[in-house]
Amino acid sequence: MGFNLNFAPCVDVNTNPKNPIIGERAFSSNVDDVIKFGKIVTETYLKNNIVPCLKHFPGHGDADADSHKVLPVLDMSLEEMEKYHIKPFKEINSPMIMVAHLHCKAFDKKVVPSSLSENVLNYLKNKIGYKGLIISDDMVMGGVVNGANPVNSAVTAIKSGVNILLYRYSDDETINIAEE
Repeated sequence: MGFNLNFAPCVDVNTNPKNPIIGERAFSSNVDDVIKFGKIVTETYLKNNIVPCLKHFPGHGDADADSHKVLPVLDMSLEEMEKYHIKPFKEINSPMIMVAHLHCKAFDKKVVPSSLSENVLNYLKNKIGYKGLIISDDMVMGGVVNGANPVNSAVTAIKSGVNILLYRYSDDETINIAEE
């Protein structure tokens, strides 16, 4: 069919059983299992000339809200995030990572989605040393658009370090955002 990119694998560690969106999308609630299976999927895609995209950095597994609808807030220390949620992104080599629409208090006191956070993206590039492509999650999800100017969000994401903005539609509104 000619497909050469898949927005997978999902390497979120499902640590919150009440998570309304990750659940069965995650390999496991155990970080080592997520890394093991994430590596298998990533390597299989690469062997078959398909670009894998790890998602959802810095880890959506502990969220208690659906970022398609609202901005989830993760209130945990950086150490805890590194131990469980960030670890798969450090351990699995992929040419592309998708950044989530989450507010992580460990990175930003001010409420800002990870996809627009200079602190989150600098951590990914400088602390982890990630050199690949960084793509946003869908820029029309509630976790990034609720109450925000879509053009400002797009500009902020790019200035913060996102390489590619993902939009599910190519409608007039999306075209207007790109033109502005």
